[in-house]
Amino acid sequence: MVEPVLEYLSYHATDEEREPFLELASRISPSSYRTLKTDALHGDFMWIDDQPLACEIEYLRERGWLDRWIQIDTVSKPNDLVTLPDRPLDFA
Repeated sequence: MVEPVLEYLSYHATDEEREPFLELASRISPSSYRTLKTDALHGDFMWIDDQPLACEIEYLRERGWLDRWIQIDTVSKPNDLVTLPDRPLDFA
């Protein structure tokens, strides 16, 4: 199920962007949820999302996990996912 998405997304990347994107994507595990995305959170994680619901942000805040959310916005910044490997990520 993930492969068609990666194929579609890499099609829209330049040759220079494709390899870093696929390398990053290979390290990301998709998750599933029924109602709120926070239902899928457990263990060590980094949550990449453009706009979590207010209740989801509050859920993270209450547990001291707000720093595990990485906000991206590929609409206004199309390269946001490509630059993700350059961002400092703290899994502690």
